[in-house]
Amino acid sequence: MLKRLFELFRQNRKPEETLPVEGQEKPVQKGNVMAKRYITYNERLNEKLNHLGFRRKNKETFIKENGDGVQSIMWGHSTYHDEPHIKYYSVSVFIDFPIVKKIEKEAGVLTSGFGRGLGYLGPNHVYKEWRLADIATEEEIAEVIDEVVGLIEYAMPVIDRYSTIKNVIMDMEDNKLKFGMNAKVLSPVLYLADGQPEMACKYVDNILSNLERKFKIEVSEIQRLRELYGTDNIDVDSGQQRELENYRIYAEKLKSYVLTQMDH
Repeated sequence: MLKRLFELFRQNRKPEETLPVEGQEKPVQKGNVMAKRYITYNERLNEKLNHLGFRRKNKETFIKENGDGVQSIMWGHSTYHDEPHIKYYSVSVFIDFPIVKKIEKEAGVLTSGFGRGLGYLGPNHVYKEWRLADIATEEEIAEVIDEVVGLIEYAMPVIDRYSTIKNVIMDMEDNKLKFGMNAKVLSPVLYLADGQPEMACKYVDNILSNLERKFKIEVSEIQRLRELYGTDNIDVDSGQQRELENYRIYAEKLKSYVLTQMDH
């Protein structure tokens, strides 16, 4: 009975509904609903990004290996309740470094992403998003794609530059970094990846010293306020205290890792 039902289902299935092989994405045919509804499946976009050396990794991301890193062009979108059939697309650029991931895992620490919204890497240095309706015409979609790819092409010299860890460190030290990151936790690991363990430990010590100094000032101010108002109901900023405690743990793990590597 089940076999007969399966045969009927297979015979009545439309050609474009062919089931994908396990572990592979469903094939996307030109002009189908998925290609129209999410821009990353658009043939024009894929061809243009392939020409730049990027390949689609998944629905949201195109990647390209270069230098020390893996460049990612990542798409996201927002919708609003009063415009359910409108997508506001945003595009960001990120670079991941496999050696950083390796150090993170071995040291047992977490760092941060390294990237920037595409609009900030363009000539106007502003946030950009692109509005497209689910019923957008091919011309409207092509206009958005051409603008996005044009910005990517404009930003490629910076993206390629930051695919080398030495260049990231250089611009970081000169306060010229065009990408964003949580420097407190990523910078020390970048120094380790670049073979500079002394600089990594020095950086961690400086950050830890600054956090402890700020927290000490906070505690002193709270104490004076308690005395001024005659109450103990004024508390230290728990967020600042938690940041200090978390960074102490991070610093301990990173330094232990450095010592272990030196022993080897």
